[in-house]
Amino acid sequence: MIERRSTYGAWVEEMDAGTPDFFLSQSLGPEEMHLLAEEPPSVGREVQLRLVVENERRVVDLSAQVVGHEPSAEGGKGTFAVRFTELDPEERAFLISLFEESGKA
Repeated sequence: MIERRSTYGAWVEEMDAGTPDFFLSQSLGPEEMHLLAEEPPSVGREVQLRLVVENERRVVDLSAQVVGHEPSAEGGKGTFAVRFTELDPEERAFLISLFEESGKA
């Protein structure tokens, strides 16, 4: 999976868990995103993710599944990975455009 470093905000809500939590992304790929977190959702959990781009001028709601955790070597925030699920063509195009934008200098 190819990913690029990128900073976007994302509200992540675990299905049937109530209030969403806000995380910053560490990297983004066309099918997966890594987010910084001290207490990530459990691996395997289905989540609803609201990706916020450019000061909320571009927002997209996506379904995803938590597929991994990676603790921080420094003892700070680790990361968790989500894989996007059930993407329609418009959502896929949006993610590909973000991925391509993040590769420009």
